[in-house]
Amino acid sequence: MKELIVVMFLSLILIGTLGFYNIENMPLLDSFYLTVASITTVGYGDVVPVTPVGKIFASGLIVGGILVFAVVIAHVGGVFLTSKIEEVLGFVRKKQKMKNHVVLCGAGNVGKVIIDELKKAKKGFVVVERDTERVKELTQEKIPAIYGDVLNEQVLKDAGIKNAKVLISALDKDADAVFLTVTAKSLNPNIKVIVQVNEQKNIDKMYKVGANEVVCPQVAGARMLAHAAIGK
Repeated sequence: MKELIVVMFLSLILIGTLGFYNIENMPLLDSFYLTVASITTVGYGDVVPVTPVGKIFASGLIVGGILVFAVVIAHVGGVFLTSKIEEVLGFVRKKQKMKNHVVLCGAGNVGKVIIDELKKAKKGFVVVERDTERVKELTQEKIPAIYGDVLNEQVLKDAGIKNAKVLISALDKDADAVFLTVTAKSLNPNIKVIVQVNEQKNIDKMYKVGANEVVCPQVAGARMLAHAAIGK
């Protein structure tokens, strides 16, 4: 997000400077000054747009500057709110420095079972969960856990996805699992992605977007019940 804000701001300055240079026939320095004055809405001095087109262009820059400022406020506010939530609940999101570990996305009913199995196997892993209470519980149990939305690239980076060997998706929504799979593969093409789907019809879709293994608990459970009934 920081990079995007910088790109937006620099783009406005470049567009504004070149725009005033061509529309108002101003020297580059005056064009730059007028652009900065428009974007920051501090008001003009001796240098002002004269032509009707120049005034319309300046109005557009002012609106653009306000929008960029709004994005900055929203970003800063989001970061501040997240830090306060973490502070109040007693945990802090820290970047994981593990290698060849498992990134488990989702710590619901299925996730809990996976956590127990990973602990028994003494496999290095980190849990990413958006439920604050669940993250607090995991943290108190000394289980590496990160609070955040798994659909956010930065959260996955904090979980060390670029150095991870396996990512397990135990999310409630299949649509989120699709997006997570695509994002994970873009950040680490070599990572093995194992996905839980809730609907059988989505199994093929998961393979198409890059999942290495797909499991549907309903189907697996039904097969186990059938095998038990026929004596297998």
